[in-house]
Amino acid sequence: MDTKETPKRPTEPTDQEKSLMHTGSTSKDFEIVRALGDLPPDAVITEDGLAKMFDRHGVSVRRAVERHELPPSVRLFGKPCWTIQAIRDHMAKRLEQAQREADRLNQKVNQLSA
Repeated sequence: MDTKETPKRPTEPTDQEKSLMHTGSTSKDFEIVRALGDLPPDAVITEDGLAKMFDRHGVSVRRAVERHELPPSVRLFGKPCWTIQAIRDHMAKRLEQAQREADRLNQKVNQLSA
């Protein structure tokens, strides 16, 4: 049996988090990031759990799925659920896509200004 524990994150914001806080992010935003980071990848979270984590109504979570901000859910005992890893993977894909779009835009701007 594997008894390895996931290391706990520090309770104080890191220097990187502090610098990001100056961009308009709130400490609540970092609580959400930490909560997602502290949960094990195979942990299951319900729509209600995500709504509480994000301090939103369940309808907002459903709308986020419709806007593709969150991945599609699966039903477990009739309730929409995700694994933490599915949410992390979805966010990583969206970040990669945004980076590719920014790179293409920069390349286009550079070509036009040359």
